[in-house]
Amino acid sequence: MTIAMPPFNPFWGLHLNLGNGSALMLLYLFVQRLLRYQREKRILERYRKEIAGIDSATTRDDGRLGLDLGKMTFTQASKIQKELASLEFPYTFGHSLELGFIQTLAFPYPAKILNSTHQISGEDAMPKRLADTSILMQNIYNFTPDSPRFQQAVSRINYIHSRYSGRIQNDDMLYTLAVFACNPWDYIDKDEWRRLNVLEVAALGTFWMQMGELLHVDMLEIKGMAVTHPVDNGSKDVAAYLSESSSGWNDGYDFMLDLRAYMRWHEQEYAQNSQDVDAVVGTTFNIVTKYIPTAYLKRLAKEMVVSEYPTLWYRAMGIPPPPRSTAILFHTFLSVRCLALRYLALPRPWFLSGERTIRDPDPTTGRYHQSDYVTFPYYVRPSFWKRYGPETWLSWLFGTPLPGDEGEKYRPEGYLLDEIGPEKMEGKGKEWMADERLLVEGKIREGACPFAAILKR
Repeated sequence: MTIAMPPFNPFWGLHLNLGNGSALMLLYLFVQRLLRYQREKRILERYRKEIAGIDSATTRDDGRLGLDLGKMTFTQASKIQKELASLEFPYTFGHSLELGFIQTLAFPYPAKILNSTHQISGEDAMPKRLADTSILMQNIYNFTPDSPRFQQAVSRINYIHSRYSGRIQNDDMLYTLAVFACNPWDYIDKDEWRRLNVLEVAALGTFWMQMGELLHVDMLEIKGMAVTHPVDNGSKDVAAYLSESSSGWNDGYDFMLDLRAYMRWHEQEYAQNSQDVDAVVGTTFNIVTKYIPTAYLKRLAKEMVVSEYPTLWYRAMGIPPPPRSTAILFHTFLSVRCLALRYLALPRPWFLSGERTIRDPDPTTGRYHQSDYVTFPYYVRPSFWKRYGPETWLSWLFGTPLPGDEGEKYRPEGYLLDEIGPEKMEGKGKEWMADERLLVEGKIREGACPFAAILKR
């Protein structure tokens, strides 16, 4: 008996592989969709349990929340912010603060102070100031308010500011506070794979309202600015604000509406060009592009950064608007990135967090080190891996400094928080900081729930 054989098909294996590949792809997309929003849901559920009480008169509900956001504590807000900054949106969160740093330079009076002190107008001083500012903020972002490092960082900032008492104006401090609070909200909503929900915005507001108290910033003047100087917050937000906030801030979300309105107003009123602005902004861009190899690439990098800003900032910073082609290219990249993160990327795991702070001090010296750096390796231990590992190959290619280069210039021995700051202040103010830390610690205890303890008193 003859057995009929099926005709030979040279593409049979290919069909099987394509079928298996399609099934795996569909499975991956299903798992990705299942996991993509898990961190947001987990944060909501955790704080639904932790924030006791539901009061319909002070609760904002976006369809998922049933929380009295005015009962959020400083520590709870700090933990939410850390997850946003290190896991959920690390690139955009950090980048928005970098852009915000340049924004704060585009005001004649602060630029004059910085230029006169040579903290940022000199190309040797500016990289260290950036590194020191980054370290202070990392210790605030990465540690809870009850931790010694958080309290030391706040005390050090207050000590540095106290040396310029009478020169730093409250409006400038308030604007800087607004940038740290509102820039992440604005840029995440604009460029990321999802928008911040009401709880997350309230957490930013709760955290930075209390930080304003700790940094001795008078915030009362911004009350009601979301009504008198409205921003495009959306009709639902404005209506809720008008109906709920006539007697003050109910929660961090209300505070953020006022703070963002103040930030926009301050920019329109005071951001303008001057010789001092040209000096500090020019130095900043020179440092940022210092090791980019060709003039064309330097110009392209600067145009990419500038593409992020509204037209207001071109005039204030004294720089031309980027070519339309560059702006289109950059915003296309952001759109593709947004879609890829939303529909293809898995959530970032804890071991890939964007945190650069090494938590444990050197057992011999008691000093702290940074685990990573951008361009200038301040406070990074010069280990073999940091000098010769794969991550240093681009540094070798472009000639950027490595940890341990130029002797002690980049402080490879690490840092102590009571030494951070301009060279003339290094090692000074330890007794002042000890007294200030007691005040900070007391304010943190009193303002554990800021909107209940401070604004409703």
